[in-house]
Amino acid sequence: MLVSGQSSDTIAKDCSVYVIVNDVRPYQSAVASGTGGAKDFSQWKFVLHEQYTHLNEGNNKITAKLLCKTAPTRWYSVVVNGVPNSNVSEPLSTVESNQQSNVSEPLSTVESNQQSNVSEPLSTVESNQQSNVSETSNDTQLLVTISPQKDPVARGDTQNTTITVTDSNHRAIANAQIDGTLIYPGDNFKKEFKGSTDSEGKFVYSWTVGKKGDVGPLVIEVEASSVGHPSTSAKNSFEIVKSDESSKTKNPFQSHIQKP
Repeated sequence: MLVSGQSSDTIAKDCSVYVIVNDVRPYQSAVASGTGGAKDFSQWKFVLHEQYTHLNEGNNKITAKLLCKTAPTRWYSVVVNGVPNSNVSEPLSTVESNQQSNVSEPLSTVESNQQSNVSEPLSTVESNQQSNVSETSNDTQLLVTISPQKDPVARGDTQNTTITVTDSNHRAIANAQIDGTLIYPGDNFKKEFKGSTDSEGKFVYSWTVGKKGDVGPLVIEVEASSVGHPSTSAKNSFEIVKSDESSKTKNPFQSHIQKP
């Protein structure tokens, strides 16, 4: 199977792309295919070899990680539903997660010679063995934006995080169920929270960061669900610093955005 995609890589960012399938580690290196040469990952390709892993019947999660020297790390995932010997069209669900990033770039093409069926609204999916591909409206896809108010945050300070849920046409989704988890630095403490979005598709979660503990990135993981929409997961992070250092309000124009 060949997976190809596009990213926001530039000469200044100096990025590389790595791919993982069904969480089978380690990440595999993709190959740059941009016009700038062997290090131009603005376009990239990845061939799924049997020696690494293979697509299973049912859901298969393919995640691309954009790792840059001068820009935040980004992730983008698609879930491909493999159905052997079948012509049933299944929707392709997308999951994106960013770490302190602005806008992630989508996987653009998935070519498969395995017996999988995928309905892909935005990108192209090609299959040449007992498969069926259809184009459908992706209005049902949920887009999730996680926007921390401050970055970094000093220990003992209060943090506010706005979670926004829309459909693929950026229409607000009211009463979406939010299930979130805060993963503190060192992965030595987790805190769960729940809520629902208002009429503008927003939910604000506020809490006080404890005065004691490790410093480093605090990861916010969110799963959003709503009637008539497949659930979508996303994550973002911000830095926790020592209590004697200052918190800094984050530029609202630098909040990460999830795109299908």
